[in-house]
Amino acid sequence: EFRLPIGPMVKVDYASCAGTRICHFPASVLRRLTSKVLADVRALTTPTMLIIRLSTLALLSCMHSRASASSAMSTAAADPAAIVQAGSARFTVLTDDVIRMEDGRWTDEPTFAFINRKLDVPRYHVERNGSTVTITTKALKLEYDQGTKTAFSPSNLRVTMGDVVWTPKPEGVGDANKGNLLGTVRTLDGVDGWLDLDCANQDRYDLHCTYGLLSTQGYTVVDDTNRPRFTAPPEHMQAMGIGWYERPQVDEASDEECAAVKVEERRGCGEDSIVPLDCLGRGCCYDEDPESGPSCWYVPTRSHATRDWYFIGHGSPDGIDYKGTLKAMSKMMGKIPLLPRYAYGGGDSRY
Repeated sequence: EFRLPIGPMVKVDYASCAGTRICHFPASVLRRLTSKVLADVRALTTPTMLIIRLSTLALLSCMHSRASASSAMSTAAADPAAIVQAGSARFTVLTDDVIRMEDGRWTDEPTFAFINRKLDVPRYHVERNGSTVTITTKALKLEYDQGTKTAFSPSNLRVTMGDVVWTPKPEGVGDANKGNLLGTVRTLDGVDGWLDLDCANQDRYDLHCTYGLLSTQGYTVVDDTNRPRFTAPPEHMQAMGIGWYERPQVDEASDEECAAVKVEERRGCGEDSIVPLDCLGRGCCYDEDPESGPSCWYVPTRSHATRDWYFIGHGSPDGIDYKGTLKAMSKMMGKIPLLPRYAYGGGDSRY
């Protein structure tokens, strides 16, 4: 038996603990345990009891995250019926207006952003005409020429949604960030005064500026290439169902390989706002202040360039459904729980 300092008794089958002294709690047990313990700790008011309360909440949060990780490992792969392969590219129709676009190396593992791709498969139609593959849903049409030798580019990929047409640019996802309602930065270190949240105007890559999911032009494109992901748990941790969190390992390009690429021949390896860590982590070259061309570019002598993009449509400019887009994305990215008011407090920083 396992007993929390506060809460009910929970029976656990220790045979499933694989000798690790850490046991996997079924989701149903976690729900009952959480409900009972939260009811107990909310009644605590003294300073000492408040510390116990927050410690218990932290423990429950950890236990819940383990259950969530286990669930993510089983729902990360999309339904095979939603997948369309075309040469080195793979397209996954997630909803009527959300399509995943992969080129080069494919992955079904959950990433830090996208943990669930096993959704109800929407109705769509695939037409193959020579080397051209066309995917049509109720909301959009994607056209791809698999006969080209390059990664996604303006010459081989196009998405049409009403009067809106998107194509990538050599620098990356193209005009996808035009009209973006902006996101946030990960840190405010050294910031004094106003801060421009348009990442194209942000010259400090150490702030980790990130665009938002919504745009006034009716779509955004999320670049999830080589983002950190959750991998299958090692054998001794399989009883818990906890996956490892890691960044895909890619050999960094050498200085000689980067210098050999002429400026006019550079093909972008991400958005203009990409940070050096993400660029080099893709095996690409980086120049913080290029005279011309993209700041992050591919090495053509290497294997086929890898891209992992999500086209996220949310209606035409005349009738954008922002709430519907956020609801759909929460199914893929996970819901964001609102912390209880009593869990907030003062914050300190060494900066």
